[in-house]
Formats: sequence, C-alpha cells, structure tokens
Amino acid sequence: MRIELFRYRLPLTGPIALRHATLSERTGFLIRLTDDGEEAWGEAAPLAGFSRETEAEVLDSLKALRASGDVGETALGAHPSSARFAVECAVLDLQAKREGKTMAEALHPHPAPQLALNALVTTSGEEAVEEVNRLFEAGYRAVKLKVGRSGVEDDIRTVQCIQLRLSVDVKLRLDANRAWSFEEALRVAAGIDSTAIEYVEEPLAEPCRLGELVDATGLPVALDESLVGLRPDGLADHHYAQAIVLKPSAGGGLRWATQMARKAKELGMTPVVSNAFESGVGLRAHVALAAAVAPAPAGLSTYHRLADDVYSERLPLEGPAVDVAEILAPRTPDLHKLERIP
Repeated sequence: MRIELFRYRLPLTGPIALRHATLSERTGFLIRLTDDGEEAWGEAAPLAGFSRETEAEVLDSLKALRASGDVGETALGAHPSSARFAVECAVLDLQAKREGKTMAEALHPHPAPQLALNALVTTSGEEAVEEVNRLFEAGYRAVKLKVGRSGVEDDIRTVQCIQLRLSVDVKLRLDANRAWSFEEALRVAAGIDSTAIEYVEEPLAEPCRLGELVDATGLPVALDESLVGLRPDGLADHHYAQAIVLKPSAGGGLRWATQMARKAKELGMTPVVSNAFESGVGLRAHVALAAAVAPAPAGLSTYHRLADDVYSERLPLEGPAVDVAEILAPRTPDLHKLERIP
C-alpha cells in the first residue's frame, strides 16, 4: 500500500471566531492511500481550542505512519485523534470501493438515504431572531444558536424572543462552549423555557457540575468537549446527558465515534455528528458516519464558511437536508490545490 501526504490551505469567507482563537484560513493535511489500483483519501485538520494535538504533532504522526506503512487499528492506537481519523476514513473509503458500496453502507447495511442538517446561528438579539426565522422558512427543522458570548441577560432575551416566534416543529439547540458559571447557568435555566429546547451544549465552565445542574434545573444538556479522551464504557458516568455531540477528528477518530454513538443509543442519549470546519474530504466522512449511526440533524453546516475547497467541484452540502449517496459519490481532490509533503 502506498501512502502519500499533502498539505492544504483554504481561504474563508471571513474570520471565524472560536473560543481560543480566530481562524483567518483553514489548514490541514490529506492522506492518500493507493492499493491495487484503488485510491482513497482522509483528512487530518486539528482545530485550535478543540483538538489536543497541534498541526506539527499531527504531521509527525502522519510521517511516522507513512514510514511504517502500517495503517491497522493496532498501529493507530498511539497516534493523535486527527491522524487516526484521517487514516480510518481513507481505509473505510478503500473498503467501500472494493465492496462496491458507499462509505455509509460500509459502516451500516441500511444507512439513512437523506440527512437533515442543523443550521448554525452565531448572531444574537433581533438579528439572531430574524436569522432563525429565515432558516425556518428555508426548511430547517433544527437550529443551533451560539450563546455565552454577549452576557447572560442578552442570551436569555435572545432565546426568549426566538422561543416566542419559533415553530414547535423546530429543534432549538444552544451551544455555550463552557462559557457560563454554575450561577449563570441557573439564571439562564430560570429565564427560558427549558422544555422547548432540545439541549444546551456544554453550558458550564466547570463541566464536573453538569449532573448537578441537570438535577437542579431539569435543563437538558449535551456533551461535546467533555467527550475528548472519553471511552465508550465511560459514557454511563454521564447518564444525565440528553445528547452527545461527536467530533470524530477531535474526540478519538472514526471508530471511536461509531462506538460512542452506539453506546449513547443504548443509554437513551441522542448522538449528533458535528464537524470542526474540515474540508470536503473530512465532511464526506462525517456525512457517512451520521447516515450510518447518528441520523439526528447533523452539525455540518460550516461548509459555506470555506471560500474554496480541495475539490474542484464543491459538495452539494446545502441544507436543510442533503442526499447522502450524492455526497458520497466518488470524487478526487484537485492536486493543484495541494502541496505534496516529501
């Protein structure tokens, strides 16, 4: 098996403000596996503030894998999550091509043919209310609102206004990225209609108190950052969670995400696949994963933030729902957009 490595740099439509950094471009690595005339691709793109590894560490890891030529599951265990995700996706793609299947079918015999997307709203106040209304009119039935950026009272007012106007058919998800203290979270829970929210993602700066928050308020919560490094058998310790948000490239890889999704279902939690601003290569794997094991509306509406992609023709990844087979149809990155890594 031949292993090749490439670097990409993609412009954004505008700066992306994350909790610990602001992205001015998206960078990462692609791996190409070639075996018996078939080729497959995977992506490793650690995201500052979410991934535990740096780009330099991921590159060293990918070079070591290339030197060893061993892409088996045992060999991947010691490598960073982003690198594992890249190799696992490429191996899955190879397997699917050999079997005449899509990547989703290689993960599950009956994947969802269509996948609903969760729209992302990063504004606040009246602007957020108007944006949510536009998304509802466009057909979205799941909306994630970023909170925790402009003060608790502003968050409460924004959510209250959205809840007054939003159809009961729309799932409203909040994402605080651990911005609130326990006392602030109590104020939010008291100020909004918790029964009209699907969940609040990582509300607490002290995540060890999430169970206490749920007991005190009944606020439905979802785990995201808390999943990093967590094994599937440890998920039962977080029985209070309504949902888990799976970012396979940051959490532990594709196989880890598949196991976590299955364990979550056993525990009565909703698994939701989300991404970390990956290129089309990584997003195809996310779509396959979501269609196979977590068909709840997926958090993959970040693709429009990329002004360009590693593919010459962009993926048909515009919501509110996408055709899984169309996205997973074979396609190859444009080598002119990539830098080969010696």
